[in-house]
Amino acid sequence: MALPAMLAKHHLQDKRDLTIIEVRFPDQKAMLKEGKVDLITAVPPFGADPELLSFSRTLFTQDEAMGPFSPSGGG
Repeated sequence: MALPAMLAKHHLQDKRDLTIIEVRFPDQKAMLKEGKVDLITAVPPFGADPELLSFSRTLFTQDEAMGPFSPSGGG
């Protein structure tokens, strides 16, 4: 949900400005490291991998895209 929100915020559209592909979470680190993709969704626990953190940087967080998350669903 965060990616579409951030794309819309910056007036970017899939297939016009970028290509979105689906890659299994465990395989995303290798795809990024090998230069096969430019961006991954680094969800827990994969996003805390020290090797991933050594060659990547955070572009944006879910909070930046959609605001803070409330597990209770209320505000």
